[in-house]
Amino acid sequence: MSDSWSVRVRWLPWRRLARLGIAGDRWPRMVEGPLSVLARTLWFVLLPPLLLACLLELLVLWALLPFVLVGRALGLGSWWVDLRNHGCRAGTFRVAGARSARSLRRALAAHLRRGGAPGDDGAARLVAAEGAEFASVEISARDWELVLRRLSPHARRRWFLWRRRLSIADSLDVLPGGLGDDPVSAIIAIPFVLLFVLCLGGAVLELVVQAAILPVVVLLRLVRALAWPIEVVHRGTVETRQQVHGFLPSVRARRQLAEGLRLNRRRPEQLRQLAPLR
Repeated sequence: MSDSWSVRVRWLPWRRLARLGIAGDRWPRMVEGPLSVLARTLWFVLLPPLLLACLLELLVLWALLPFVLVGRALGLGSWWVDLRNHGCRAGTFRVAGARSARSLRRALAAHLRRGGAPGDDGAARLVAAEGAEFASVEISARDWELVLRRLSPHARRRWFLWRRRLSIADSLDVLPGGLGDDPVSAIIAIPFVLLFVLCLGGAVLELVVQAAILPVVVLLRLVRALAWPIEVVHRGTVETRQQVHGFLPSVRARRQLAEGLRLNRRRPEQLRQLAPLR
């Protein structure tokens, strides 16, 4: 299956509103030194309330989940299967039972893996075979901008003396993004959450050390005793492209390198209504 499409059974009664991805997708990039640090510091102040909101919403959802499952088993509620493109919801299927939901998810995943399109006749036959109903969802321009930002490489000047081994953004990447909201996924996520806490602590410690020696490093670069590394960052990998002496030449070099790095993928068109919800 193409890495751009995913199909997931939704166990919880509603789609979560508080998600760590909201913070991760908007994490300020380190491109202009002190200004980026200030933006990240302000963003970090908002992280604890978001973590608390995530925890509270999950507790409420998990408290309601047994009643939701009993109601669905008694035929009082439907099961939902979400179709996503790069994490953006592009459509929702509604089916009567858990078996139909799992069967539809497997069939659609296999269909996409074979190169089929999510809205073609093959997908329509799968929907009809499971008695599912489909509601298309338009991906908003704002959500697609976040996708392009996440996929596109970007250029930066490295202000710190060495490239950090740990970062807060990398700590967020430790959290599993491909898990569902079923009970098994929640159990699997526990060790990842503990690892996230450890990585976050290490990232903060390394950042404190780097910040302590930063004034000396900047002074040496301003007098051209040290060069400014110009780097390209893409999906967690960092490549040094240039070593430029001088403050203003380094600014120009970064901006020139940044031109043309951004991807220009078209936003997916809204899928046709395979079987509109009534």
